Amino acid sequence: MIGYNSSPRLHIAHGCFSQGDFGIPCRIGNSICGQRATTVLLGLVLFSLLQASSVSAEDPSDEIAFFETEFASVREGYVSLEWNPVDSAVEYVVSGSNGEVPYRGAFPQAFVSGLSDGDYTYAVAAFDDRGQQIATSEIPATVVVEHWPVWQAALLFGIGLVVFLVVIALILRGSMAERAAVRREATRTGVLRS
Repeated sequence: MIGYNSSPRLHIAHGCFSQGDFGIPCRIGNSICGQRATTVLLGLVLFSLLQASSVSAEDPSDEIAFFETEFASVREGYVSLEWNPVDSAVEYVVSGSNGEVPYRGAFPQAFVSGLSDGDYTYAVAAFDDRGQQIATSEIPATVVVEHWPVWQAALLFGIGLVVFLVVIALILRGSMAERAAVRREATRTGVLRS
């Protein structure tokens, strides 16, 4: 138990303490005693207040933006849109320039598929638990879809078909050669009689 008395020394928990300025007990030989301790404490309080005020001065919860806004040449006809989460949002709505809504949900990511060739523009809005819109993206995500040309897709399909057929032929040839070798060996040893 720490107690204050008129003696300059206190014996607390096997250590020798003295009373610094303002009655703050501090270990003898410690450099942070009295006014120094008060100055350090005051500095820490001011530092934490400045940190708290800088965080509250900028409120990122009201801003929403796509991580990537330009999708120059999408070949597959799908795109994944991602944006920063908003603290008080319970629902996000992604809307296209033609009024379609490809995504409505709670996660800050949307997967839009089934896109044919053309240009698409998407915006995202965040809504709170009362259904009030609290944030909208200022810069839309633009997607340019250019599917693979038909001749190129057909060529790649043909190459894949040839490789598949060659693999099947090699498997069948190896299987037939193995059977022929087993028959030859069986005939030679006299196990198989015809």
